[in-house]
Amino acid sequence: MIEKSLKLADSYFFDGIQKPENAALESFKKGQAVLDDAEKTPALDNRQKAEIIARQARFFGQIGMMSGNREKVRLGKEIKSLADQSLALDSENALGNAVLGIWHYELARLSGVERFFAHLLYGDVPEGSFETALKFLRIAIARDPSNIHYRLFCIKALLELDRKAEAQAQADEALKLPEIYVTDAADRRALKEIQKRF
Repeated sequence: MIEKSLKLADSYFFDGIQKPENAALESFKKGQAVLDDAEKTPALDNRQKAEIIARQARFFGQIGMMSGNREKVRLGKEIKSLADQSLALDSENALGNAVLGIWHYELARLSGVERFFAHLLYGDVPEGSFETALKFLRIAIARDPSNIHYRLFCIKALLELDRKAEAQAQADEALKLPEIYVTDAADRRALKEIQKRF
C-alpha cells in the first residue's frame, strides 16, 4: 500500500515539474496530499516514514524554486527540517541525502551580499557548504547510483571546490546512465554544458 502512495506522489512530482507554474503547484499539492494520507498509515517502519518525509521535502524544494525570496527562506528552513527528520529515521535514505545535499549546495552559492540582504530582509539565513553538500550527495549516489540528478549536483559541488578531475569522472559516469526520470534529458544536457568547462 505505502509503495503505491509513494509512486503516486512521485508521479505528481514529475508531472508538476513539466508544467507551467500554476499547474505545477496544483500537481505538487495533490502529491503532498497523497503523502499526508500515507503518513497516517498504521505500522509504518522507519524506512517508509523516511521515504514519505524526504518526498515532502522535495515538494517544498520545488515550490521554493517558484516562490518569492521571503517564502524561499521560510521553505528553506522547512526543507532542512524535513530532510533532517528523514535522515534521523534512515540515514541512508537516498532522497533525503540528496535533498540535504542540494540544500547545502544552494545555500553555499549565496554571495556575502545576497546573504546579508536576505538576513536583513527575511531573518536568519542558514549556512551551507559545498563540502557538506558533497558528503550528502555521495551518500545519495551510493544508494541510487542511476540517478543523474544527484550526480549533476555532485559535479557542481566538486567544481565549486575546484576538484575538476573528480567532477569529470562523475560526468563521464553520469552520461553512461540510462534516462529513467523525466528530468534526465535536461540533466544530461546540463552535464554536457558543464563538460565544456573541463
